[in-house]
Amino acid sequence: MAGESNNKRQTRLASSGLLTAALLCAHVAHAAPSLSLGAATTATATGQTFTVPVSLTNDAAVATLQFDIQYNATQLTAGEPVIAGVPTSTQHSIAWSSPAAGVRRLVISPPRANSAVLSGVLVTVPFTVSPSASAGSLPLTLAGITMSNAAGTVVAPGTVTHGSVTVIDSDGDGLPDSWETAYGLNPLNASDALLDGDNDGLTNSVEYQSNTNPTLADTDGDGVNDGADLYPTDPTRWTNAAPGQLTGQSAAVPANNVVNLTTEGTIDWIRWGRASASDVDRKASVIAQLSGLTP
Repeated sequence: MAGESNNKRQTRLASSGLLTAALLCAHVAHAAPSLSLGAATTATATGQTFTVPVSLTNDAAVATLQFDIQYNATQLTAGEPVIAGVPTSTQHSIAWSSPAAGVRRLVISPPRANSAVLSGVLVTVPFTVSPSASAGSLPLTLAGITMSNAAGTVVAPGTVTHGSVTVIDSDGDGLPDSWETAYGLNPLNASDALLDGDNDGLTNSVEYQSNTNPTLADTDGDGVNDGADLYPTDPTRWTNAAPGQLTGQSAAVPANNVVNLTTEGTIDWIRWGRASASDVDRKASVIAQLSGLTP
């Protein structure tokens, strides 16, 4: 009898152990999945493209997921996402869209039933740093996350880790290191941000923000120096000067408001300015005298 009692007790203990193990396994299998963006560091802001990985820790048999990557569209441009890994790419497909500026939306789904997304890097997303990007950390934010399993049951996401890209500026002058290096400036000397090496009226700091060449006075080659050109990177566009400023080769407006094209050159009427805020725009009257057409 004692032996039988011991056997029953051992059986109950063994059964209890199996039940505990089963509960633990069930808990692990249904743990909330985590989604994360990688972080990237780049030393340039003049068109460099880098990739950011999106990773999933899938402990809940997630088969389909959708999420947005939010970013500053004035600082970064997002490229076409690429699904990662041979097992993932053969079992799942990716669709993406841009529902708004600064938003890249991705949907990952299985082409066949009962196919869970594997843990690891799901997709990589390329980003290009714009020429006018500010030095420092640019955030990449995960939002709008929805997940479901193969049965279509919604799975609540667990930990969400956002990403970032860092544009390096060693001397803190607002100019990324590689931009300074590309144009012969010193990335360790903050004072060169205030220099105007090409004498076009723009400091190196303004040239960087304007996406102009700090070594060329006339970046777009239209005959107007960058400092006097409101469209310094577009040779097909000119604008009038601000009130009180005459640009290019222009001279003072005569009292009779008639421009002597022989004296001043026909190039002047294209970008004529104003002598004062109360004056009318001379461009219209000069064009009318030149061609007889109303602009």
